Amino acid sequence: MIENHNYFKGLRFEYGGRFSSREAWIHPQHTNTTWEIIFMIEGCAHLSTVWGNVDLNPGDFLLLPPGKPHSGY
Repeated sequence: MIENHNYFKGLRFEYGGRFSSREAWIHPQHTNTTWEIIFMIEGCAHLSTVWGNVDLNPGDFLLLPPGKPHSGY
């Protein structure tokens, strides 16, 4: 089983889900204690990170390490 492979030793899945909004949304600034992966399926998102502003479009993803503040709209 893939879960037993050494690549995943020490990793833990916290939560996941699909976010969808018909209205404008705001991703308030926050800092996670875990890694965050944002994968765009459709639409676009504009995120502000410690490295600068990032525009995500369908097929793009962003990997945010713990301890880095970010926000978006």
